[in-house]
Formats: sequence, C-alpha cells, structure tokens
Amino acid sequence: MTHTQGDQMKRTLIGIFTVLLAVSFVACQEKSFSGQGRRGSGKPGKPGDGDGVPPSTPAPPGGDDLGTGDGSDHISTLKKPAFALMARDLRCGMCHLTIKGDLVTTGDVMSFEPDRSLPAPGSDDHILSPFRIFTKKGEYDERIEGTWFISGVFPNDRSKTEMKLTVTNEVKQNYVGPEIPKSGFPKLVLAKAEAVSKGTLTGKDNAGKDVSITGKSASNVILDGTTSPIKINGEVLVNGDLVILGSYSGRGTIYATGNIYIAGSITASDSAFPFPADKIQALARGKELALAGQKDALALVANSSIILGDSRHQTVTGTPKITPPPVKHDNVMTWFPDYSKLYKGKVGKNINLRLDAFLYSQNMIAGKTGNYVLNGGMICDSFHILGIGSEAGRNVINYDFRMAHGLKIMEAFDDSF
Repeated sequence: MTHTQGDQMKRTLIGIFTVLLAVSFVACQEKSFSGQGRRGSGKPGKPGDGDGVPPSTPAPPGGDDLGTGDGSDHISTLKKPAFALMARDLRCGMCHLTIKGDLVTTGDVMSFEPDRSLPAPGSDDHILSPFRIFTKKGEYDERIEGTWFISGVFPNDRSKTEMKLTVTNEVKQNYVGPEIPKSGFPKLVLAKAEAVSKGTLTGKDNAGKDVSITGKSASNVILDGTTSPIKINGEVLVNGDLVILGSYSGRGTIYATGNIYIAGSITASDSAFPFPADKIQALARGKELALAGQKDALALVANSSIILGDSRHQTVTGTPKITPPPVKHDNVMTWFPDYSKLYKGKVGKNINLRLDAFLYSQNMIAGKTGNYVLNGGMICDSFHILGIGSEAGRNVINYDFRMAHGLKIMEAFDDSF
C-alpha cells in the first residue's frame, strides 16, 4: 500500500467514526427527551418504553404528558383528574344529570337502594327496578357522555331499586387502569395543602369588609363576590370553614380544613367554557389554554364536606357517612347564624345554579338546588346534590379539558393521579 493510499484510508475511517458518533449522540438525546416530564417508578427500562428511561403512568387523553419541557409556568408537572366526576356513593346526584366526560367509581357502585334513596322508589319515572344500563341507543334523562370506569361491580342484589341511564361509550367493571388511582379514593393531606399554599386571595365578606389571605387564614372565611370579583393567585388555605358565592378572577385553589358552604353561583369573570363538543378538539383547546395560562380557574377543596345552600336539608342530613366527617354539616350556624340570609333566594328549589370550579370533598358534596351547571369537575365520597326545578330540566357537569394538560390547581394531590 502506498503512502497516499494509507492516508486516504485513514481519512475514510475517521469520517465513518465521526458519523457513527453523531448518530449515537442523537439517539441518546431522543431517548432522554422521550421521558421528560414523566414520573417514573425507577425500574430499568424495557424495549419500547425508552430503554432506561423511568416508566411512567400513561399519558392523559390526547397523548400529551403534563409539563413536558415547554417552559410554561402555567401548567403542573403533576397528573390531574382526567374525568368529570369521581364518587363512591352516587346517591341521588345522578338525578336529571348529564356528565360530559368520564365517570369514575372507586369500589362497588352504591346508589338508589330503596332504604337509602331520595326520592323514594317509584316516585318518579327515572327510577327503575331492577338496575338497567342502556348504552349508545338509550335515550334517558341521566346520561354519561363518556366512559364509566368502576374498580368494583354493580350490586348483585337485583331487588334493589336502581337508576336507568345512558352511557355513550363503555361501562368497565372491575377496572384496573390509569383512570382510577391505585390507592383508590384520593385523600387530602392537610400538611401538603399547607405546604403548597403560598398564594394570595382578596375579596369582600357579606358585610362588605375586606378579606385578604396570604398563604393561610387564621379562621373561618366568608367570601361574597356578588358586588366585586374575588381575586385569587395560587393556592391558599382556610383554617376552618369557607362560605363562598359570586364571581372570581385568577387561577388557584382554596383548601378548607372544615366544610365549604356554597351560598350561590360561583362564576369565572373570564371563563374557559364552552369547550368544543368534539373530544379531540376540546383536548386541543384545553392544551392551548393551559399552556398559555389563559382564562380563570378555581378549585374548592374541603377536608370535610361541600354543602350547597341549606346545611340542614335532608339531602345533607340523610347522606350516609362512609367515613365520619371531621366537621358537623351545619357547623356554619354556630359561627355564622345569618348564613341562611346569605343563600336565601340563591340556592334552593327552582333556583338555577352555575359553578365554574373543580370541587373536591373528602366526605360528601350535597344539597338541594334548582337545575345546576358545574363547569370543571367533582371528586367526593358521597355525591348527593338534588338539582331539580319546578319542571324537570338538565343538570350538567362539564369536564374542564385544561385539567388533562396540567391546569395548575389542586397541587396538594401530588401522588393521586
């Protein structure tokens, strides 16, 4: 081999080595980004999941991870609820209700048994015995426009009176998957709520006096946003009960160590609703708004219960206590005896209600209203809102599709979803 030929071969080998090194570097970069923003188990990777990237829970609907390296301060790296309603005991909450989103039941389905039901069996044409589910072709007053995920089963005793309803997608019993938290019903840990409560809130009480919270309040709080909006930025903790109604602006969460009493409509000054009827389009819109930090958003989180209107109504007092609430349902009357004056004419039969919020209660969400619309979602142990006006109408829970992309509220639930 001549000297010239040797030099040429050396240059060729160096070129090949350089190309291979570059390809290897790009491949490593791709693997590193494939798991960005995901929470993993720390186990070795398997073929098809990133080869060494910690595995994670499946991406939310639409195929997007939450908080995946886009630099937005408006979304969370934590998973958020991908359903419109989660409840263990459905009670009469399903009466005249349309859920635009998925329903999750942790444990066996408990609802509409003759000795526990309001209204009484046979008192209305939407109650049937035995239990029946109609999918797709059914057109009944109660509708789940999505999938019903159940970690348990329906009652085996067919003598029990149950509701007939329409489920547009599927009913999945004994379901094990990402839609249902592995730990079951998500529990609020007050220490975590206090740790994330570093935001601010301002507003007025029922007497028009200023209310200001930075991080945590010292005691019970009344927020009346009917004359001027409540303003929230981030997460705050109420050390006691919260009474709330009226409009708000901003994005954040109010945690209450006691009960939350909703004394009227709670409306966003700049609402994200309505979302497109098509789910793919709704998810795309939700992502756009979540990443941009646009539109108002509020979560109300009660360590005990959330009660609409009269705390002494039978929908509240008759709700079974699966776990004893830490605060009595009508505790508000002990420290705010004029509470009934605040909700009178605003929450009750024939009075329509609009709630722009995601609601969480460790115990029950209950009360009696006219027809209501909840724009956000709901998590509770016992779901017992009886929303019926003088004429049968629609109660609606509309899922907030921003949650599927990490809407930055409910940050205390870092291990739940």
